[in-house]
Amino acid sequence: MAGQPGTTSRTGIATESFPGTSLSRRSWKETVLAFRPPQPGFGLAHVIVVPKEHIRSLLELDSTVGAELLEVVQRAARLVVDEHGGCQVLTTLGSEQHNRHLHIHIAAGAGVARFVTPPSAQPG
Repeated sequence: MAGQPGTTSRTGIATESFPGTSLSRRSWKETVLAFRPPQPGFGLAHVIVVPKEHIRSLLELDSTVGAELLEVVQRAARLVVDEHGGCQVLTTLGSEQHNRHLHIHIAAGAGVARFVTPPSAQPG
């Protein structure tokens, strides 16, 4: 069955490990899976957390799945912070969301968006 240890989901997402990182085990709950993408999108560490059932976006997320999703995001983010010193947690909505299945990125290192204050707005 998809989502159980040692199996692969219908979409081909390995559920056994985070390859290429010291995150040695996957994080999953009954309704949520966290995994390293086979082709990292950015940064030194890149983990994606998804609900196992189809939920189009954060705006359609119910509170039960939302609580489990946040628990897995927190667990995976803690591992990334422990390894790299910090990370960003990101999802997109509306026209910014290109994949129409809710997913949350946890990323650290080069290639991750940096939110900076323009020099003109910095205190003097």
